Amino acid sequence: MRTTSTASIVLRAGLAAFAYWGAVMLSYHFGGGFEKEANVWIASGVAIGVLTLADPARWPIYGAALMLGALTANFVSGASWLESLVYALEEVLVAAVIAWLLRRLIGPLPRLDEARKVLLFVAVGALGSALLGLAAGILAYAVLGLANPLPEWRLWIISSGVGTLIVAPLMFAWADFRAKRSGGATTADFVLGASLFVLLIGTTLLVFEGVTAQRFSGSVGYALTYLPLPFLVLGSLVWGARGATLSTFVLAAIAVLYTVRGEGPFAGIEGFLGEDVLEVQGYVATAALLTLLLTALSASRDRARNAAAEWKLRYEAVIAASDQLLYELDPVSGRVLWAGDTGRLLGAAPASLATLAAYLERVHPDDRERLRGAFQALQSGGEKMRTTAHRYISASGEEQQFDGEANVIIDFDDSVHRIVGFLRPVRTAANLAGPGMAR
Repeated sequence: MRTTSTASIVLRAGLAAFAYWGAVMLSYHFGGGFEKEANVWIASGVAIGVLTLADPARWPIYGAALMLGALTANFVSGASWLESLVYALEEVLVAAVIAWLLRRLIGPLPRLDEARKVLLFVAVGALGSALLGLAAGILAYAVLGLANPLPEWRLWIISSGVGTLIVAPLMFAWADFRAKRSGGATTADFVLGASLFVLLIGTTLLVFEGVTAQRFSGSVGYALTYLPLPFLVLGSLVWGARGATLSTFVLAAIAVLYTVRGEGPFAGIEGFLGEDVLEVQGYVATAALLTLLLTALSASRDRARNAAAEWKLRYEAVIAASDQLLYELDPVSGRVLWAGDTGRLLGAAPASLATLAAYLERVHPDDRERLRGAFQALQSGGEKMRTTAHRYISASGEEQQFDGEANVIIDFDDSVHRIVGFLRPVRTAANLAGPGMAR
């Protein structure tokens, strides 16, 4: 068993090394090569994602794997062995610090399912890693005797921050993915999400493929960059976090790829940095942040709904097991909501006892005014609790004794918001030995 576990860890570490190597090579390809400052840098997202997901006890092996991937990629791209080693060490140390912070702030299972967690990830994971990476880069460049990279600070922060914002959430969402026979998305949701995903790809290609200036006049091409966003948002809501991160990654890949090739609405635009790829990364970052926040809010809503359903199930089970009825009375309208088997205990459907007046009509005449006065005292706010023992006459004419209590819920302005209480049938020796009961 230990051998299998060790082999699994080594295999995953090897995959991490390969993923990091590929991310570095891809970043250099988009950025123009090793000798240039990368205006696309997705490698930091891979390193942060791997270490955040891994057990800290296994960080040494994953860290060594990431260093091997970085060392190999930099050396193949033209760096010396010393440069490759320094860059690899710098990247892994920065990723380790950020991963440690994320695990502390978001949790050992980094699910971005709350708006608070998303904002923490953006601040610490994306922006924090970019700033820390810049500081570490300044130190590394000084050790290597290279020019200070501080003048390129905006380039460094945007490329590294956006890379982390796109890649790390994708890894977080898909890390625990397992094929399931049941319990996943319904067929209808899958088909709807897949349709929206195809529409997202189609509209993104429509916007970014080709030279925009030749295809559209004026600012029309630039305005069309909003076209894929509705499909991105709707698909993310249907498919959840996994769909959101995958869709955002695909959108980013298409947009950046075509922009690098000199196509799409961002090609040739002189913006705040004068770099086409950096312009499109601002667009991608906005889309990523939008979908992460929307899916987090949706997940929070789903959790609240599921918790409410679980509480409802427990609440109904307790009521049924205790052989009681619970009610909620609106003191203004007099309407009553029932919980429990009113048909068995009261011989009537909840709809026929939907108001206090309707229930009082079924109360024994000798107890009716006393019970009405008890509720009036509660409605006026003069009392907080009242016993409500009384006799009840069902539609069939059967008389039954009920015991219970009623309590008031006070609103923020000290008025009576609701009256809640319970009714419990008083069991006698005769009805305890009724049909179906053991003597």
